[in-house]
Amino acid sequence: MRKIFLTIISFTLFISSASASYIDGNLLKSMSVAPVTENSHLQFVGYVVGVIDSNEQDNLCVDVPPNALTPVLDTVINYLANNPEKLNASGSDLVVEALIKQYSCPFTPKS
Repeated sequence: MRKIFLTIISFTLFISSASASYIDGNLLKSMSVAPVTENSHLQFVGYVVGVIDSNEQDNLCVDVPPNALTPVLDTVINYLANNPEKLNASGSDLVVEALIKQYSCPFTPKS
């Protein structure tokens, strides 16, 4: 388990230093359907976590512990499967689009 966690953290750090458009929806989808035991699936998990962590608009509020990410990942996987026409877009944009409906931050008006 520790090795998996370190791999995810390492990949997340790698992704944060790479260009956001490096991974498009097609590549992200192929990573998402890889068997859980393969590195590409771990890269998918790390990429999604990295996008959530670096959400520049601060419009995503994903408040789940790392061991409970399955529903979050399933939301992204389903979005990619159901929107094949969008797969040429940036992977990070697609992750935000996939999660925004279910995990958007509540609006708090400024006083």
